[in-house]
Amino acid sequence: MMPKGATRISDQSADLTVVSYLYGPPSAEGICAKRLVDALRLQGTAVQVWSAASAGAREDGGDRLFPSCTWTYRKWHYLLGQLLVGAPVQNWDFVRRVGRETCASARVIYGRAMPLASLMAAANLAQQTSLPLGIHFSDPIPAPWHGFRHCLRWAILPVVRRLLRHAQFVTFTTEETRQYMSDLCECSLGPKSLVVHNIVPGWGRAREQGCARERSVVYIGSLAWRNPNPLVEGMARFNQRHPKDALSLSLVGTSREWLSVTFPDVVPVRYHQFTEDVAGSYSRSSVAAVIDYDFPLYLPTKAGEAIQAGRRVLFITSPRSPSRRYFERGLQSVQFARQDPEEIEAGLRRLVEVSEEVVEGEMNARHELLYSFRPQAVAGSLWAWLCDRFPVLRAGARWPQCQ
Repeated sequence: MMPKGATRISDQSADLTVVSYLYGPPSAEGICAKRLVDALRLQGTAVQVWSAASAGAREDGGDRLFPSCTWTYRKWHYLLGQLLVGAPVQNWDFVRRVGRETCASARVIYGRAMPLASLMAAANLAQQTSLPLGIHFSDPIPAPWHGFRHCLRWAILPVVRRLLRHAQFVTFTTEETRQYMSDLCECSLGPKSLVVHNIVPGWGRAREQGCARERSVVYIGSLAWRNPNPLVEGMARFNQRHPKDALSLSLVGTSREWLSVTFPDVVPVRYHQFTEDVAGSYSRSSVAAVIDYDFPLYLPTKAGEAIQAGRRVLFITSPRSPSRRYFERGLQSVQFARQDPEEIEAGLRRLVEVSEEVVEGEMNARHELLYSFRPQAVAGSLWAWLCDRFPVLRAGARWPQCQ
């Protein structure tokens, strides 16, 4: 559904056509795309969304849905993508369907990855319609764990370089990712690039109060390419040393396959289905855990959400991570540790010793750290920047109607 107070788009020209294969929950990329679109619409920007019917989008507000196949064998995805759209990508059928369109009633095309197919589809649409192209990288592409000899790295890199050259503007979620992509693709992005934070909603305090506190550490979301084992080992050491304060582990929307180390007699693990009530899940648990990648490029989507709604927060991240740069301010209710069980155990011990009074007293300071992540700030800064680059957006002039 459209957010209350948003501008509804019918057949009139939109300011932006957002091409995002993933749109809405449960994926982090889809959630972030929808939050940005909602924020832009609330400030009066006319936005259309072109997405996949399987991604949870709805045909309201002028959005368009393109059914996409789901294949069983990933290797066939990549092979067919290479043959049909020139890159080993999944969702190649989405690239082709969007790319066949010859009309988009918008002034600017904005493709959002992940996946890479979103950017390729947006680029094809911009070429077909002769509209300006913008692209967004929620994560670096190719990923840093695709090493120098990885076949996907060398197959995808030329496509990404071409997209960066042709795009009129590029956005990233962190400064570290922007610099990494600039170095990797050997191109200076300069003034045509902007850091656009993932939006953190200002969930009401009423949702955080009156909840039963579970003696647990909660982790929400996927563990793909993250290492949860140091957290489990750190919790095991904490429970063995402090049995009266023992904690269980709650995994929400997490696949069991990523957890290779377990201590069933020491650390009870509970699995829960994904829920959109992130604030409730965080506020009911004693500690919210945020596990970062080993590469100091990312700011996890759940980082800001944990700062907003978690009672106590434990970041498991590298010393040079964006999470530390944004949120390490000496607060007792927010602790940081490397991927080391001893550091994690020490962090848990410090957090458990923090009283509810101290947690409540630090909430305002924590929320102030999120000012630049709020919907109005993110949408407002992006729109002002786009209007400076494309005066037609500020003037409200219309592109010629499609024939």
